[in-house]
Amino acid sequence: MSKSLLPGNELAVLLQRAVEDTTDAVLILRSERQDPSGSKIVYANPAVEHLTGYTPEEVLGRDTSFLQGPLTDPQECRRLYTAMERGEKVKVRLANYRKDGSSHLVEIHVSPVTEDGGEITHYISIQREAGLDVDYRELRESNKLFKAILDTTMNGVVVFHSVRDGSGQIKDFEFHLVNDRMARILGRSPETLVYRRMLEEFPGTAEEGLFDAYRRVAETGEPFYTEVLYQHEGLDIDFRISAVPITEGVLVTLTDISELKHRERSLRTESRLAREASRRDSLTGLANRAGLEQWFDQLREADDACYALVFIDLDQFKQLNDEQGHEAGDRALKQVAQTIAGQIRAEDFVARVGGDEFVVALHIGSPDEALSEKLSKRLLKGVRAALPEGVGASGGVRLWDTSRYDVWEILAQADQAMYESKRRRQANAR
Repeated sequence: MSKSLLPGNELAVLLQRAVEDTTDAVLILRSERQDPSGSKIVYANPAVEHLTGYTPEEVLGRDTSFLQGPLTDPQECRRLYTAMERGEKVKVRLANYRKDGSSHLVEIHVSPVTEDGGEITHYISIQREAGLDVDYRELRESNKLFKAILDTTMNGVVVFHSVRDGSGQIKDFEFHLVNDRMARILGRSPETLVYRRMLEEFPGTAEEGLFDAYRRVAETGEPFYTEVLYQHEGLDIDFRISAVPITEGVLVTLTDISELKHRERSLRTESRLAREASRRDSLTGLANRAGLEQWFDQLREADDACYALVFIDLDQFKQLNDEQGHEAGDRALKQVAQTIAGQIRAEDFVARVGGDEFVVALHIGSPDEALSEKLSKRLLKGVRAALPEGVGASGGVRLWDTSRYDVWEILAQADQAMYESKRRRQANAR
């Protein structure tokens, strides 16, 4: 804030004299906060006539839109009015029109005037010739051509301008250019995005780390590339993103790769389901031998786990198939699978490893032979009860300490114990 040694009245007179004598056009506008573009001119210094051709009396009570025309950039106007609405200082360049209809490039500085409570009451607008000899129509056509080129690309393109805080740190980015493809991707029109703040319109960019990434690009000059599934602000899109530094901002290119990523995810899902199916017995729904091998592999990392491995083989199963057909045999196998699945716990495992062979792994707390025999007999009792008349089941059990013994050796021993049990049952049946 400026300082003075002059008395208040004398300072006020001198300040008014300075404003009256400056070569810059000075306008004071009464705030229309709901629509800053409608703010009315309540003061104009003599330099206004030199700049515009209108006398101060001719501009009083009007808003500044009467100075605009066909060559006035509507995006710059939106940036001006957006800053005024936010109560921020802003500088723009506009192609305005003099009273005689000629166009000229004007540099405009606008500052808000607030009451103690922070409410904006007025705006001070200082205007001067930009001092450039420009063919505005050629410039406008050049801009149209540039935008037309951007709008034909399949990628979304946006130019972000850095917004800095009082210490010079980037606190946000402002949309300065949005091509049609980007607007369609974001589900917005370009007009609703230009000069809006990125974090206000798309706060998800902070959650995804994109704001920090763009800030690093602007600060370090190092480009940034990534792919991200963006699920914020009603969007659900896979993006491939590239960001490169430009003067006071970042140029970001977005490619919608949702279809590609959807196909990749579908292929991964199909591949996973195919792998799972290859480890699953299609008749009973139990794991097959490949599934059992996978489960064994997963247990190799377990510390001091102990299981009772039960090998079960059905007796007279071939005779059932021969006499009653394979449908009867399939029903028996399904019934056995359901019976075993109903008796085991979540930490146990069961697999059908052959035509009429099943392996059940029962988790036990310690290497307890008596307990493993007890659990095996109870399991076999349930299986036998579920089988049709004339079909039986034999089983063998061995303890498996995951940290000490090879599982396939233990399983072979359980298989051998099952055959010994089967021979004894057949001998007893004679």
